[in-house]
Amino acid sequence: MNERTRELAKAAAKAEEANMAKSRFLANMSHELRTPMHAILSFSSMGMQRLNQATLEKLGAYFTYINESGDRLLLLLNGLLDLAKLESDRMSLAYTLSDLQETVNQCTTEQMARLEEQELTLEIIPPTCETKGRFDSQRIGQVIGNLLGNAIKFTPADRRITITFSNGTLLCGRRKEDQSQCHSLRLSLRDEGIGIPENELETVFDKFIQSSKTRSEGGGTGLGLAISKEIIEAHGGRIWAQNYPQGGAEFILEIPIKGETEAAESASKSDDYTVNER
Repeated sequence: MNERTRELAKAAAKAEEANMAKSRFLANMSHELRTPMHAILSFSSMGMQRLNQATLEKLGAYFTYINESGDRLLLLLNGLLDLAKLESDRMSLAYTLSDLQETVNQCTTEQMARLEEQELTLEIIPPTCETKGRFDSQRIGQVIGNLLGNAIKFTPADRRITITFSNGTLLCGRRKEDQSQCHSLRLSLRDEGIGIPENELETVFDKFIQSSKTRSEGGGTGLGLAISKEIIEAHGGRIWAQNYPQGGAEFILEIPIKGETEAAESASKSDDYTVNER
């Protein structure tokens, strides 16, 4: 009876935490959506009111603020669209022969301004292993962008972010009892930031969840890691987090090196889905 009571209490606590997480998500989302929308309305109104008296430089500044706020709003809405697709299990993957190193290079180029602004050093260790495979480079790029963005956000200035590549093996059977293995591509992204509490290393990938260490720093919706996990698992891979002994967090993603036939079979099972990711 006591064991049953403990199980019920544990389930109730988990349900309560999930409910609180959703409440925090709704509060954060309300704030995150309202802020750029308010900026768009405010600066467009100011521009219309001062159209005949403002200088071209001032009007250009208004348009810049509107554009930046629109980009932020689009990013949030795309996150919600991705979540809706994931919830309905309708994410499609466009498998092509791609190079994981090239995907990383594209993502880091996009984030270079933020890295310089935060005075962070990014070190990409040249791979000594296979980095080519068949995967959806846009979706994997989305995952890497999420991981790199988090590392930049929560790493103090003058610290380092390190990306390394390796190969491994994954269970690739479609049934639990199938223990067949396949070769994999593995990427590790390590920062020198604030780390993650040990009891939250798995829950940070849950929908609506943010680490207690990062929840109050800079807002956010808690969707990035959840979407990343779904994308990696849709590839037949896995993603996990761990704390580095010298400090900071390390995120590792691993996806199978799919053959052409296997990738085509996986892609044929997905619905068509196109969304402007960035």
